[in-house]
Amino acid sequence: MVFLGMCSLAKANNTGWVVEYSISVDGYWPVPKLVAEEVRMEVSKEAPVHIYDLSYEVDPAQATFTLTSNNYAINQLGFKLISQKNGEIKPRLNTLNDKQVKLDLSSAPKGTYYLRLCQKSGDIIKIYRLIKAQ
Repeated sequence: MVFLGMCSLAKANNTGWVVEYSISVDGYWPVPKLVAEEVRMEVSKEAPVHIYDLSYEVDPAQATFTLTSNNYAINQLGFKLISQKNGEIKPRLNTLNDKQVKLDLSSAPKGTYYLRLCQKSGDIIKIYRLIKAQ
């Protein structure tokens, strides 16, 4: 998205409005490459999500999603990335440490993705919706 235009500062006097100065504005308003949200779901009794104490950070400019667990190692969980358009795809994961994993969507095409976290038993712990804009 590109914004082109003029910006003026005007002030009122006793005869009306007087333009003090004008400047041309040539710039852009950056659109984030990635946004994320947690998908609400019923919690499994076998895989209570509260024990992991999960949090996430999104770097919208780099199109990365970093997931952190404060209690347990999450690098051994199963990660499934599902494209709404193309089905399951292999995620580009980088294990930062046993409690932190980074998903890189910078080279993925724009679209909606679902990241599923699963235990080895197959129980889904959490689902995140990731929307890649560019």
